[in-house]
Amino acid sequence: KRLQNDIHKYTNTPDLNDEQFSGVQSGEAMKYKLFGLEQVRAIKERLFKKGLMKRYKLLLNNVNLTGLKQHNYADLTITFTPNLPKSMMESINAFNALSGGVSESTRLSLLDFIDNPKEELDKMHEEEAQREKQADKRGYGEAFENHANVDDSNG
Repeated sequence: KRLQNDIHKYTNTPDLNDEQFSGVQSGEAMKYKLFGLEQVRAIKERLFKKGLMKRYKLLLNNVNLTGLKQHNYADLTITFTPNLPKSMMESINAFNALSGGVSESTRLSLLDFIDNPKEELDKMHEEEAQREKQADKRGYGEAFENHANVDDSNG
């Protein structure tokens, strides 16, 4: 047991079988328990990205020798996304708290499950237009616009 604890302690790896690790915890508490592991992941990510950039530099320099089209490896953007659970409620609370303070596209960009905020905003506008059309089809849209049939003889 002591050897196992030392291994987890010195490798910054949480013991996932530990009773203290399991149970109902908030996302923030889980982040603190995984902090050491996250640091190791960030170091490995940085080194992996550096290696990938070296490979792309070599590859694109060879492709550039053909002279057809020039490619620059510095234009590449490599993005890593950690596969950790995220608290949707935190994102939604931040989204709701910014109501009226920032643009809708900025608010939508806070939500992790929306990949393209501009596209989502366009969908929202389309749905709003559809709702307005449906309201007009119910007969209320023309009720206040058609003044020709109003009987003004009663006073």
